[in-house]
Amino acid sequence: MPKPVIVCDIDMTLVDDTERRSRAHSLGMNGWLLSYFVPSTLRMDKPIPSAIASLKVFADFFDIIYLTNRTESMRQETEAFFSANGYPHGTFMMHPNTLLFDPNFKVKRMKELLASGRKIAKAYDDEEVYVNDYRRLGVNTYRVTDLGVWDTVLAEISPP
Repeated sequence: MPKPVIVCDIDMTLVDDTERRSRAHSLGMNGWLLSYFVPSTLRMDKPIPSAIASLKVFADFFDIIYLTNRTESMRQETEAFFSANGYPHGTFMMHPNTLLFDPNFKVKRMKELLASGRKIAKAYDDEEVYVNDYRRLGVNTYRVTDLGVWDTVLAEISPP
């Protein structure tokens, strides 16, 4: 029987992409396409140690799904970053296309997971719209509004 699932967004939830995000904003409207969703810019991102530690505890009890608007063109660099920084193994569900961005991609994938019968124990995302959408689907969802929240999560799930 498969383990229940923890679903996590990546950017500003498990990974600090502040530098890449700032660079994209500075380039104006085209900055997202020209900079943010370009695989080579992922090297600007920083791991969040308490998120990694929390996920490692979760991985003993749950399957982890990384549900992200990062595109398939970013898969290789994303997986390499996660591996190099000690994030636990998980399934990456990535947006298929940069040019035809679907803002409902993550909600569609969440619905597919629910329809498949997988028990989703928790979801984590930084964007209020996704948090609200997931909650409407009945998923126990936490909004990561501060990357320091992982320190609290880790304290709650770690043995004394």
